[in-house]
Amino acid sequence: MATTYVSAAGVKFQKSVMAAVIKQISQHSPLHGRLCVSMLFHGPSARKYDISNFVKTTEDALTKARVWVDDEQIDEEHLYRGPIDRVDPRVEIEISQVSGTVSRKEG
Repeated sequence: MATTYVSAAGVKFQKSVMAAVIKQISQHSPLHGRLCVSMLFHGPSARKYDISNFVKTTEDALTKARVWVDDEQIDEEHLYRGPIDRVDPRVEIEISQVSGTVSRKEG
């Protein structure tokens, strides 16, 4: 099994993603099935950054927040760099099932 190192900044980012998810969908069961995920990143400044470095951290945070069972469910992914937002830097996430409706198993 491979060990993944997450920097202090990455851990802080993961925690902020998890907090935002929990705030928006406090009581839910994880999504099941094959998923399509779109992420729109709004950075805090014009400083260059690699959005792909934020993707895995975001996916891991969504897994820890129980949005889905595992990020292995993602079959399709779209990444976008949005306008700078110095006041509210963020990632906007849209999740849909690859075909049909996303299902949640209750219990």
